[in-house]
Amino acid sequence: MLRSIGNPAEELAQTDTYFRVKQGRLKLRDVGERDGQLIFYERNEEKGERWSKYTILRVSRMKEMKDVLTKAFGVDVVVKKSRQVYIYKRIARLHIDRVAGLGRFIEFEVIHKGDRKGSLQLYRELRKMFHIERRDIVRCSYADLIRKRTPRESF
Repeated sequence: MLRSIGNPAEELAQTDTYFRVKQGRLKLRDVGERDGQLIFYERNEEKGERWSKYTILRVSRMKEMKDVLTKAFGVDVVVKKSRQVYIYKRIARLHIDRVAGLGRFIEFEVIHKGDRKGSLQLYRELRKMFHIERRDIVRCSYADLIRKRTPRESF
């Protein structure tokens, strides 16, 4: 299936450090030699389609940023993964992830630019292309899956 899409646009090694925040999710993404990213997002993890509202900031001083965030909020969980990124129809990103301690996953990221119906249609097209049934969809983040394996104290 991926062969019909082409070669990966990029291959990444990512470490996402999630911090304890009361609302949404805050993570610092380390991608090695390049600048990292500070990502805050909110998403309904429970039911329906998983729409996200997010903000991404580029971070050049990763060590210092991680130290500050760790002191301010505390580390919740760390997710280490290798990711192959494929681009589909110039609007969707397909992530083939190998997550430490969890295994392999495919993730579809369809960018919503004012056309919710079109975005849903493209998402469903991808699910059909990869034979993914609704019951097979994991409705939580890798951080949640890791947290379930190693429970942490709450606030």
